[in-house]
Amino acid sequence: FGVQIRNEKIRSTWNPDVKLEKQQLENDLVELHLAIANGNIIIDLLTEQALEEALADKIEKAEEEAAKTPPAPKPSRKKEMIKYGLAGALIGILIAAFIAVFRATSSGRIWSPEEFADQVKLFYIGSVYQLKDKEAGKLGTGLDRLFRRLFYGRREQDPQTDLAYAASVLEGLACEDQASREADSVYTLAVIGSGVDALLDQLIETLNGFDGMEAVKVEPDTAEGVKRLSTADGVVQLVEARETRVKKAVHELELSLSLGRRILGIVGLEIV
Repeated sequence: FGVQIRNEKIRSTWNPDVKLEKQQLENDLVELHLAIANGNIIIDLLTEQALEEALADKIEKAEEEAAKTPPAPKPSRKKEMIKYGLAGALIGILIAAFIAVFRATSSGRIWSPEEFADQVKLFYIGSVYQLKDKEAGKLGTGLDRLFRRLFYGRREQDPQTDLAYAASVLEGLACEDQASREADSVYTLAVIGSGVDALLDQLIETLNGFDGMEAVKVEPDTAEGVKRLSTADGVVQLVEARETRVKKAVHELELSLSLGRRILGIVGLEIV
């Protein structure tokens, strides 16, 4: 017998198991990177402790050698004032820079939100830059901002522009997730992390301006926050450079993954 097929039709349908398997693999990968980040934190702390001990030994030896060295003849009063005045100004600048570096690198603080996002393999959405209001009227604020820009390599920009960009990216990511959901459903986005409350509120207000999206501020270290986080469709983390602690940020991400939430990315906050 001869068989001939005419008007062959193929119908393809969405397989939900594929998306679930992909999400599980992504969560497993993020958990591995978080574990690596925790290991790096421990290594940094041990390195910092070793450096402090070595520095203390060096200072002790220097003091012992200085005690053995006979005193030099005293220079003139005028030359001494000029010399120590210049040395004091230079040392003051160096100490200020050292304090900034030590404060950011010690105690497990996040130096750069972008580098932190790269370490945990999450999408870095962008940074929002803002000048501290409490510094606006202080003497020498302009000089301080200049040193911060030179030292940290940051630039000043309108915070509203940064907020609008970050909100647009999040809205696009949410729409991608919502494509497989019902058309009239509302996408709930949990905003976690730390930063200036005013900027955090502005970001939530901007996100709530999009149709079909509801952004809520969530504190994962509270019972109410965990409840809100467990019902959210997606999560975005706000990280403040040189202020947010690595341990706290990693714990929030691990909690979000444990609850089965998808992390859309990380938004950095830079105080300049």
